[in-house]
Amino acid sequence: MPLSKRLFLLLWSNKTRVTMKKTILAISAICLFGISCQNESSHDDGHAHASMILEDKFNNNCETVRRYLDALQTETADYSMFAKDFYRLNTAFLAKDDTISLNDFIDARTDFWANYNAEMISEPVLLPGVFGETGEPNGSVRHYSEWRLTSKGADSKEPKEATIKLYESFDFNDEGKISINMVYGDFSAMFQYLNS
Repeated sequence: MPLSKRLFLLLWSNKTRVTMKKTILAISAICLFGISCQNESSHDDGHAHASMILEDKFNNNCETVRRYLDALQTETADYSMFAKDFYRLNTAFLAKDDTISLNDFIDARTDFWANYNAEMISEPVLLPGVFGETGEPNGSVRHYSEWRLTSKGADSKEPKEATIKLYESFDFNDEGKISINMVYGDFSAMFQYLNS
């Protein structure tokens, strides 16, 4: 075989190998890109699904908070929305205990209803609570509202009325029951006025 023909075949086979390598590299790159896009989509789908579950949990917890607020106004004793290990952080001035148990909460609520009427005078603002470490929503509910409290005028005293703005938070257990509650407002001044 003449040298020119051998060189041609050698160059042709090298050119074919280079072309095949380029083709294989191009196909591999396309496949890797496609796989990475699918993984990203799968991750996004998983995140969207988790967000949807958390949003449903938050919405359900908001309904529980609305029932809680309605019960306070209508003097309806429905404690089924509370976990058995429920406690309220005691935010009162000079509080003797850091927390209030469910039984003590029920006793205080009964005493409250015996002496006062409560009416929410603003639409409640319900917001999602977050994990302090990450800032990610955790299903808890934060609540802002304004209330009108009226003393019932016991001991021949005239009924008095006062308004108070509240911030309240509700944490929930896995069964959707209120497990921890905190409420902030100027209760000391309000009750001092109403009882004077």
